[in-house]
Amino acid sequence: MNIDTMNRAQRIQALVECLVCPDTQDRDLFAYLIKESQALFVPLDDHALARKFGVTRSTVTLWRDGAVAPHPAMRRPIYVELYNMILAYQLVE
Repeated sequence: MNIDTMNRAQRIQALVECLVCPDTQDRDLFAYLIKESQALFVPLDDHALARKFGVTRSTVTLWRDGAVAPHPAMRRPIYVELYNMILAYQLVE
């Protein structure tokens, strides 16, 4: 399904599915997951993610834009944390 034709619930479901079993070697997927997480959940802005992951805000911006990505071995912990943050956010939404 094309992301442009998906409603918010469908987009969240697709995001969660990608976070559960991501391809940690796929740099484009990493950028997409950061961007989609931020698009769907306002509290996950660059500053919040930078604080959470111990990086600078500009690093998160570069991740989101696909210019850089952490080493593949470091992506899984980020995916797990994004997944947990999204679940926690959904519980209070």
